[in-house]
Amino acid sequence: MRRNGFEAAKNPILRKLGSIQNRDALLNPDGTLAEWPVADAIVGNPPFLGAKWMLDRLGEEYTQALRAILPDDAPAVNLVTYWFYQAARAVVRGTQRVGFVATNMIRSPANVALAKQLYSRAPIRVAWSDEPWVVDGADIRVSIVVCSTHWQGNRFWPKPLRYL
Repeated sequence: MRRNGFEAAKNPILRKLGSIQNRDALLNPDGTLAEWPVADAIVGNPPFLGAKWMLDRLGEEYTQALRAILPDDAPAVNLVTYWFYQAARAVVRGTQRVGFVATNMIRSPANVALAKQLYSRAPIRVAWSDEPWVVDGADIRVSIVVCSTHWQGNRFWPKPLRYL
């Protein structure tokens, strides 16, 4: 916020939200693809785990169930890419805007092939491809992607963005 000319909130107000669900965002308990609630916008920082580490960290059964929800011709992709796939499905049902903080691997050819399902329905309107992310010992580079089915000028921000 500060980098784009906004003051940070001094007293953030958090209210109970009955719409928050504590569940797996990708799979239902029976292994089928989870449905996301219809929303105007989806914003998130999906977890990162490389495709080659998924079997080891998530287990074979869960990883195979995840891979089974993708189209048959989909390559093995990083875990973050499943959120882009889910967002594409949400856009089909009426979501208009999507914003994700993802690792730079979202730009790799295998991940882009699947993420294009989102981009074809809600084109990328703003993106930062190589931003530092240093938090709690993590020191990585991220891509920040904002997609929208509708775009009218600089509608997301009241002031013009400063592009890096």
